[in-house]
Amino acid sequence: MPRQARLDAPGTLHLSESKLKRKVERCIEEACKKENINIKELRAGSRRRHVSQARSRIASELLEVCGIPLADIAPKVGVSTSAISKSLRKVREY
Repeated sequence: MPRQARLDAPGTLHLSESKLKRKVERCIEEACKKENINIKELRAGSRRRHVSQARSRIASELLEVCGIPLADIAPKVGVSTSAISKSLRKVREY
């Protein structure tokens, strides 16, 4: 296993700080292109419906697929940890 990654629980991969940042940035850029949203608009905390929905999808993917904590996701997408948590809860209720 490379020095910059370690495996704790089955399927949980921990990346170095720089690799984690790149992965988050890449995921956000790809999602914004796919959703046709400006990254600046996403990071500005826009409350427009399609931007909020995209933000929820991005957060969900980063949390569930990559295992990145909400506290690390929130500042990257321009909202608080609480806002991300609430948006994910809403998505799961529907």
